[in-house]
Amino acid sequence: MDGIKQQQFKYQQEVVQNRQNFEMRKTNRQLREQLDKLKEKNDSTIVRVKNEYDKELAKTTNELQEKLQKIRNKNKELVMKEEKRYQKLLQDTKTTHDKQIAELKISQSKEIEKTEREHQEYLENAKETYEREQIKYQV
Repeated sequence: MDGIKQQQFKYQQEVVQNRQNFEMRKTNRQLREQLDKLKEKNDSTIVRVKNEYDKELAKTTNELQEKLQKIRNKNKELVMKEEKRYQKLLQDTKTTHDKQIAELKISQSKEIEKTEREHQEYLENAKETYEREQIKYQV
């Protein structure tokens, strides 16, 4: 009987082993399904977050480009205004310089005339003095 009991015991062990294997496979399938669902959920979340990030990045880039363009336009206007102002300042400086040169020419010509007149008077006085001295010595 020992052989029968051993066979029965062996058969029961095989049944228990088969049942455990079946339950392990079933549990593994369930866990695999749960993992697959979780992976799909995580993948979809990653895709959603990436899309939101890309949208936010594009929006921020567009806003920054717009601000940069406004700043460039503002600077361009400022440069044009400053260029006009400097041109006007340059023109005013040139005009002032030309006026100063004209005034200097007038004052120099007056000084030359004055010096020539004084020189002419000196020469006339010297001539008169010479002639008086000459008359003194001739008589």
